[in-house]
Amino acid sequence: MKKSKSKSEQSSVQSAMTNKIRFAAQLAASASGKHRVSSKPEPRKGHDERRKELRDSIWSDASDVAWSRHGGTKGFTTIPRLLALTTSLFRQASKQGDPSSVYWDLWCRTYDEGFVRVENELECAFSSGYTGARAVRTWRERMDQLEDWGFIRIEASGNEPYANVLIVNPLLAAARANKSGRPKPPAGWWNAFKERAAKIKADIPEV
Repeated sequence: MKKSKSKSEQSSVQSAMTNKIRFAAQLAASASGKHRVSSKPEPRKGHDERRKELRDSIWSDASDVAWSRHGGTKGFTTIPRLLALTTSLFRQASKQGDPSSVYWDLWCRTYDEGFVRVENELECAFSSGYTGARAVRTWRERMDQLEDWGFIRIEASGNEPYANVLIVNPLLAAARANKSGRPKPPAGWWNAFKERAAKIKADIPEV
């Protein structure tokens, strides 16, 4: 008769078998990992990156000639995307002269706080497109027009009647104009303004 194994021998055999099973499992996992296809999707390109790639596919030298506020470029400001529609209201509704160029010039002189310090009216008038003996007078008339419509506020400083200018949020000013009729928006303008605002996810304040 064969002698039965002692408890210590049985324990050694079980331990060896456990190690073999564990080693085999590790080999199988390692082998399957080499051929495994990653299920993670590739990161999606951002909107700006896709637009840049499209631009560069059309104009190969775009990066060299296009203006950009990135890369240390100076001399820029932030403007609302609805500014073009805002000035189109001025052109269509104005009966005594179009203040669009004055409004654009004010935006080009402000920073992100919406404040303009007018130090040279003659320079502002020329930048807005007015020359000759009536340049400053015409510029002042257009400034008064913008203030009357609620798109800017003006405060004097000493002998400078147009020294300090606050640019009102154009979305707020446009909403007030649509409600008051000053200036009266032409047919379809307000709907176009609202649709554009919704597209760019801009909130029009309630008035």
